Amino acid sequence: MKDLTIIIRNRNESQYIGFAIQSVIDFFPNSKIIVIDNDSKDDSLKVVSLFQNIIPIEVLNINKYSPGLCLNYAIKSVKTKYLLILSAHAQIT
Repeated sequence: MKDLTIIIRNRNESQYIGFAIQSVIDFFPNSKIIVIDNDSKDDSLKVVSLFQNIIPIEVLNINKYSPGLCLNYAIKSVKTKYLLILSAHAQIT
């Protein structure tokens, strides 16, 4: 769906972020994906970069803020008609 942006919140979710991104690709292959990274110290961004080699994913590095402020910042950048917000450990089934 071209009119859909999916925001995936991430903070130290390296074990889950790949599954979340893959489920978005499977169910909404033409959507825009934004990953909000809130100061992750694990390999989350390395996992995201593996997917960036395949599809465009925008990564917003927003450090030291509450999850709500990070989400509000990302929402302001959305230009599509529809928006879906996921946590990194969520999967669309």
